[in-house]
Amino acid sequence: EKNAMLDQSLHALQNEKRSALADLQRQLSTTEHKLSSALSTKRDTEKSSRDKLSDLQNELKMQRNSTDNINRHHAKIVESLKSDVAKARMLREEGESSLQHEMEEMKKENDENRKYYKCEVENLRSQLRSTKTRADADRKEWTT
Repeated sequence: EKNAMLDQSLHALQNEKRSALADLQRQLSTTEHKLSSALSTKRDTEKSSRDKLSDLQNELKMQRNSTDNINRHHAKIVESLKSDVAKARMLREEGESSLQHEMEEMKKENDENRKYYKCEVENLRSQLRSTKTRADADRKEWTT
């Protein structure tokens, strides 16, 4: 009877042991599944992060290229404007010089014209005086 009780106790302990082992195996399997899932999620997250980082690096490279292109274009515009300003200054100086030369020529021509007409006026006055003098002399002759 003691043996039967011992056998029963042993059998109950073996059942508990099997049940405990089965529980541990289920927990282990669940834990392995959770770890595997977490590892997979971690790998997916890392890949997604690498992809996002790569996309951001590409976008940054494109923006830098675009900025470099814009800066080169602006530099060309600035150089062109500097050239245009230099040409405009040169043309203005040439225009001023030409205008000044024309004004000097016109002044010289005006001075020459004034001298000529002054002489003409003087000649006409002289002729008028001569004519008056002759007319006066002729009048005196007629009246005497």
